[in-house]
Amino acid sequence: KGDLTKKSVAPIYFMILISSFLTEIPIMIVLLIGLIGAAIPLGIIYVLYNVVMEYILERFSMLTRLLSFLSVEEIFSVLLPVSLGIGVGIGFLGSISTVRKHLRV
Repeated sequence: KGDLTKKSVAPIYFMILISSFLTEIPIMIVLLIGLIGAAIPLGIIYVLYNVVMEYILERFSMLTRLLSFLSVEEIFSVLLPVSLGIGVGIGFLGSISTVRKHLRV
């Protein structure tokens, strides 16, 4: 009797394992896409910020007396974690809704 119960429960455990595997893989992929999607614009902003700041400081020297501009390190100490968190969060929410929609039985 004990062997029959184990044999009948094994396919159910296998189906649960496969279901969780199919759910987790797309979530991981979308989280990675979210990270990359946030990192690309951050890289562009990082490169262009110094160029724009040099241009502004050369052309509008009067602004340097009125305003003090932040360095790239000061801006990115806040911008980097916030942007990556938002990118991963949006990717996670999109993945969860998509996976639930397609796996709804």
